[in-house]
Amino acid sequence: MKISFYLNRDLVHADVDPHMTTLVYLREFKGLTGVKESCNEGDCGACVIALGERTEQGIRYHAVNSCLYPVIRLHGKHVVTLEGISDSDELHPLQEAMENEHGAQCGFCTSGIILSLFCLFLRNATPTDEAILQALDGSLCRCTGYASILRAARSLAAQVQTDEDIENHLTPAYFSGIPERLDSIDELIDENRKLAVAARDYFIPEDLHELFEILENVDNPSKLTLISGDTDI
Repeated sequence: MKISFYLNRDLVHADVDPHMTTLVYLREFKGLTGVKESCNEGDCGACVIALGERTEQGIRYHAVNSCLYPVIRLHGKHVVTLEGISDSDELHPLQEAMENEHGAQCGFCTSGIILSLFCLFLRNATPTDEAILQALDGSLCRCTGYASILRAARSLAAQVQTDEDIENHLTPAYFSGIPERLDSIDELIDENRKLAVAARDYFIPEDLHELFEILENVDNPSKLTLISGDTDI
């Protein structure tokens, strides 16, 4: 099934298998190895990306475990990996803070941690300790320990309060053009929001009402099982 989305700065048109995860697509088809694979079940946070979706208030970015996120759901969205959080070869302020506070040892978890904090600082450039801890709730670090990581986030929040230039560099300049670019992407699915893929049907209901309408029209609905998460099956 063909989808269109923005990956960092670039428009991507891709013919994808809806059963493929975003993690597999980014690493194996786009060569973005800053996205790490570890647990592959949404526990460790090494695979976190920033996902931008259109809302009434504009594009909102949130941290997503790419190992669980179906690649087909990227249509019309903005995917940001570690390679896309700054405008040049220079480090993002978060990366500088992590370096200054010695927030990485093996570095395997660092990409996901930075992307989680990146989404937080996009929403609030001066987050509280509670907000920082909540943003890191899905990230596991086995060798660095969290003290230096917390110091990095706290130090950046403190810098923002005294240096306006730092805050200006939290959001990449190219982000300003993303809303208009996403608006130009055609709709993927028709009114019944159904995608036929390899003799299977893939439905994308927007709400419970639409879900139950779909269930009324499928064959043998009594044989279907509703699941949530599906990370260990």
